[in-house]
Amino acid sequence: MKDATQQSEEEAPRRSGRERKQVISVYTDAKRAAVASGRKKKQATNNPSRSGRSTRSRKRKQEDESNDEDDVDIDEKDDDYVSYDDEDLQSDVESSDDDGEGDNRVVPSIRDKWGWKSGELSSYQTVDGSMIFDTYGWRGEDVTTLSWDAKGALTRGQQALVSEQRKRSITLERVFGRSSKLSQIPYHPDMLPCYEYFAQGIQRHTSLETFNITNFHLPPSPWLGNSILPSLEKSSTLRALELSNCSVSADDLSSLVDYIANNTTLSTLNISHTNIESEDTAKALAKALKKHPAICNVNLAYCSLAGGSAVVDKILAACKSCDSLKIGHEDFDKESVALVAKFIGKKHSLTSFSLTGAAIDNDNKQLLSDALVKNKTIESLCLHSNKLQLPGIIRNTKKITKSLSRLTRLDLSHNSLPLTGAKMMASFLESAKCKLITLVMSNNHLTTKGANVLLPTLKKNTTLQELDLSRNWLTDQCVPAVVDMLRNNSTLLTFDLTGNKS
Repeated sequence: MKDATQQSEEEAPRRSGRERKQVISVYTDAKRAAVASGRKKKQATNNPSRSGRSTRSRKRKQEDESNDEDDVDIDEKDDDYVSYDDEDLQSDVESSDDDGEGDNRVVPSIRDKWGWKSGELSSYQTVDGSMIFDTYGWRGEDVTTLSWDAKGALTRGQQALVSEQRKRSITLERVFGRSSKLSQIPYHPDMLPCYEYFAQGIQRHTSLETFNITNFHLPPSPWLGNSILPSLEKSSTLRALELSNCSVSADDLSSLVDYIANNTTLSTLNISHTNIESEDTAKALAKALKKHPAICNVNLAYCSLAGGSAVVDKILAACKSCDSLKIGHEDFDKESVALVAKFIGKKHSLTSFSLTGAAIDNDNKQLLSDALVKNKTIESLCLHSNKLQLPGIIRNTKKITKSLSRLTRLDLSHNSLPLTGAKMMASFLESAKCKLITLVMSNNHLTTKGANVLLPTLKKNTTLQELDLSRNWLTDQCVPAVVDMLRNNSTLLTFDLTGNKS
């Protein structure tokens, strides 16, 4: 019997329209699975079990791996830790065979899930708060323990910290699935040896180009300032620095801003999901960004900025020469949003802009709408999670339509798209001026009626390649419109309907 990869590859040329898209999807998934299986077999061949290992040990390890697979949620493909890409790593290894010479580090011991105790719950640090705990009744009393998901995250975090890293690109990232209660790997003092091992390894990398830690609660100050930043200062090739959702302490954040102020090579800075609680630090960041000779991509999404609108104004002024800016937080007041609108309306080089997490009132809706009309450069626009009821900002007028015609990517997710908004968007999508390649409208309360108005307009659209309508209120009644659209549309490559009612 042919495997799924071969079968799908042979059948694909004989199909068309919606069926071809489905086959391509199956083929892609099957190919990925085959590649992953091949890598596992290769690793097993290159790393045979040591003869001294007992059958009981091997069996216990297999049971642990099986338990790990059982505990992964349904969004496993979106809930994983990333350290490096195998092929890219091999390329780095081939170009630096002597990179491992002189490495006298001792790998710290790794706890399995059973090793994390719940006795001292206060010793676990995370932005997720009580989400890392489970509470249940026992003999008439409430008992609180560390959740199984949190234990698994802690173990995987340790494994990631001691894993091999690429020579030019350090990546320590945990991506949590949409169904997970966690957004960050917690920190516990017993993880410090693994963090120190990770930091010592970075000292050997003198030609770094990218450094990325995402969704890890870092150790308290002065770990970042003493163990990481000195190594980054020695690299004259670093282009991208990302420390997203890392709960960087106040002192370490101050050290980070000092590093940025003295750096001359960075082009990308991402410190999203960071609380900048010191007004002095926030102002220092604005000053560092303004004077930096190379930074053109800045991500401050979901960053609270001490100092309110005055600091927001300084940050915006510092980023007027950037190509890409992401900013916004639930603490943004009316004045801050008004400043953002004013910023968008000015002449600058910005091609990608994102305002996220801010509550936009009616007055600021009009200001933003007018600003979009004035703007001549933005091609990618994100208005994610701003409590908008569309078409609040994006109205069906000639001026707005002309402004939107420059966009190739539009993200309106986590807002509200009633029937009137769906009609407006449908009118724009069938316009000859529409150049959108990507349209994201997930979590928008879009109903089946709205979808039945929106989808038919895509039958003749020749630009859109990616459409995300996930996690809306669609039912099986929109299936005919979906099928009809897929049969007639010739350009759409990705269509996400996951998480709907159907």
